[in-house]
Amino acid sequence: MSRFFWQLISSFNTEDDVNKRSEKSGIYGDTRSRVLYEPPAEVPHMIDFVFVHDARSVPDEEWGSSKPGDGEWPIYLSKMFPQARILIFQYDTSWVTSLDELVNPDRVLGTLEQFVQFLEDHDADPSPPFIVFAHGFGGLLYEQAVVQSQQSSEAPNPAAVFQRRAHTAFLFGTPHFGAGIAEWAIMLATRYGLCCAKTPQDQDWSELEDQMAKIAEMQTEFQQIIKSEYIVKTVGCFPTSSEPQNGLILSSEWAVLPEFMSIAVDSCYSSLTKLSPDDEPFKTIALIIPSLARELIQAQEISMMPKLSTSPAPSPNPPLKFVSSLASSISDNLATSVFDGKARNFLPGSCLFEILTTDAIRKELGLDSGGLTLENKDIVYHIRESARKLFATMVYSGISGRCLYEVMKSAENKYFGDSKLPVRDINSLWLSWPDIFKHLDTVEVNRFCENQWIFQAQGIDTAVFTIYRLSANHILPFISKISIKSDIYHRFVRYEMHRSYLFLVRMSTYLNRSSRYCDGEYSILTFLRQKVTGKMPPTTLSW
Repeated sequence: MSRFFWQLISSFNTEDDVNKRSEKSGIYGDTRSRVLYEPPAEVPHMIDFVFVHDARSVPDEEWGSSKPGDGEWPIYLSKMFPQARILIFQYDTSWVTSLDELVNPDRVLGTLEQFVQFLEDHDADPSPPFIVFAHGFGGLLYEQAVVQSQQSSEAPNPAAVFQRRAHTAFLFGTPHFGAGIAEWAIMLATRYGLCCAKTPQDQDWSELEDQMAKIAEMQTEFQQIIKSEYIVKTVGCFPTSSEPQNGLILSSEWAVLPEFMSIAVDSCYSSLTKLSPDDEPFKTIALIIPSLARELIQAQEISMMPKLSTSPAPSPNPPLKFVSSLASSISDNLATSVFDGKARNFLPGSCLFEILTTDAIRKELGLDSGGLTLENKDIVYHIRESARKLFATMVYSGISGRCLYEVMKSAENKYFGDSKLPVRDINSLWLSWPDIFKHLDTVEVNRFCENQWIFQAQGIDTAVFTIYRLSANHILPFISKISIKSDIYHRFVRYEMHRSYLFLVRMSTYLNRSSRYCDGEYSILTFLRQKVTGKMPPTTLSW
């Protein structure tokens, strides 16, 4: 099966070709659940794309193109991925009569039964993996199915298809937890003329708290599952514009869990699934699908392997092992930040220069024997001078051999180095630097994005007043908590900073124009106080 792994084909099929395939596959003429496209007999059926609409009154309008007259945009995926069967699941939404019904968890469970039955009815032999494309309420169905599939019981699991078949999802504007669900419910209720307040803040939720809490509890379980279990990365798509009717917006913090990849869509929530092949979100989805599909197919093959013993089946994504000497050196030199009660590892800045010697770089690239060509010298020079963190992140993420060489060669050609890090949005890698990251699959790219923060620990320069714009992923190199003091109005926490991040401090006004720095045993607050008074500790070293 591996020979049929996904590739973006270089030339699209014509519209006539797609229409001919559609006629062969027998696309249903009704407006209910249907097969939109099925691979012809000569093309292997490798995966399913399953589209699930929001709780809207006219489901047929869900997947329309952003350009009038273009029809449903999922059909364009068949041009790029002819091995994929495309399924449209539609469910009855006549129950959407009140705000109460929109947040009723029983509606999620009831509709889920229909969704699971639809997948069972359209299973194949052997069972292919599938990718769900779901909007709003459809995303709640997917998350509920994942949770239900993990529940242990002697009775048959009603969501067993989610155990039997590898899967992931693109979730378009799926609301999460109390605030997100409330915002989403008010947007839909306003759109369909249901009785509700103008904003979630004005709405009386007292009678609906229990219902919303059950959905939020389910989503907490879903989040724990995707953290601990091997599941191919879920993608969250969120709107960047507010609804024209009421100015509300389902922001990224409610539509995208921290474990998701994210895609920003330049539209409001109600038009989030209106795409066309010329739109950037569509292009991003098309770029991500091949890697997701490859990982799903691999996971499906492993799950179908015959079990020769009672020992657990091998994990499709085993823990990363540091097989290279450089990766081992990085691992051995990691320090631990204890800031905010979260223990997170980071590599002190000074260690990066000690570990990444020219010989170590050449060895990792497979250039440790013989003379270097001019091209290879340029790559090594680029890493040493401009891309130490990039190179270390790649090595620590398990990128090695020819793949590592090609990535760094492309990085040198495109002048991509540490100045481009950290990457805050994975989409920018796919769109802005495809020549570099095309060498990696989605798992490797996500591992890179997670590990990059180990090499991005942020020190604090006490010489000048600076505003640091940090993300929640940034690590502060505070290696121990020295003391905590509190009074009625304040709470003071004193930390010890790793000595590699005690920046050069210019004290010319107080110390006869000499430049000095503080030894690592002193906290930042102590050092600031000494800087203001002009009194430096006796252990201060001259620079």
